[in-house]
This record gives sequence, structure tokens and C-alpha cells, in this order.
Amino acid sequence: MKLRAVFVFLILIIFTSCQKNTIEEQFLITKDKIGNLTKDAKINELDSIFAGDSVVNKNNSKEFSSGNEIVIYQKGGKELLRLYPSKSFDSTSTIAEVEVRDTIYKTAEGLGRGSDFEVIKENYSISRIENTLGTVMVFIDDLNIHLDIDKREISEPKGMDAKIKSSQIKNKAKVKYLWLDWN
Repeated sequence: MKLRAVFVFLILIIFTSCQKNTIEEQFLITKDKIGNLTKDAKINELDSIFAGDSVVNKNNSKEFSSGNEIVIYQKGGKELLRLYPSKSFDSTSTIAEVEVRDTIYKTAEGLGRGSDFEVIKENYSISRIENTLGTVMVFIDDLNIHLDIDKREISEPKGMDAKIKSSQIKNKAKVKYLWLDWN
């Protein structure tokens, strides 16, 4: 009887640890993958990849850019991702760019939307930093990621023509926007 109880206990531990890994992998960002979405996935496969979520195809032809974007909503309405196809209005196209909209998606080292800049400094090699009107764009080519940090989070100089260095960005500066570029 004791052996049976130990056996059941071990099975439960194995099951719960496997389940935890599956949940974590569901929201993991890597160079070629975000959760269950890979860079080779086609637009016509999105409904099956995000079977438990809502996939909404938005036509942006009347906005600033002509093309389409696909928004992934979690059940309950929380926006998770925005996907931009390589070829607009082509169901066989792959994804060119993914905008991460939710903080649940992270790399193995903890980089995600809302993460501190310190995570980037400690774990990644910054390819380049670009100065924009309201943000600083940080590029991590090893992950195909670029992200924005609000200019209020950097030390002087902040002007448009100023060259920004990573040492000017505060360690506690939060990642405002995060994109995966698969193009």
C-alpha cells in the first residue's frame, strides 16, 4: 500500500512539472518562435495555432499603411500579439513581424514587454541603438528583436540628433514596445 502511494505521488509530480513546462513554453520568445507560433507558420494556419484564442484579421487599407494586421486576443478579450504578414492579403504568406502586446511573453532570460533594461544589459549583446522622436530603439540581432524604451528613461542628451549609448539608459527603464522581426 505504501509503495502504491509513493508511485501515485511520483506520477503527480511528473505530471505537474510537465504541465508547468508546457505553460511556460506556450509564452516563450526565441529567435524563430513565440509561444506556438514559428517564423515559418503561414497565415492560413493561425486559427489552429491559436485554437484557444481569437484571431482577428484587420484590414488597414484606410489607415496610414496599406496592408493587413492580425490581432490575437486571449479568451476574455486581452490582446496578446499583433502579426504583420510578409505579403498583405495572402493566406499562404508567413509572418514578417510580431508585436508583443502582453507581458506574459518572455525569453528564457526574462526579456519581455515591461521588463527592465537591466535584463537586456546582463543577458544580451545590443547590436545598435537608434534615437527616435519619443523613444530609443534597441536592437538585439541575436534574437531578431527590437524594442522601444521611453526617452524619459535615459540620461541627457535626449535631442533627435544625439547619439544614445546603453550606459545612458537607466537599469530600471521599462521596455515599452517589443517586436520580433522575421523578415
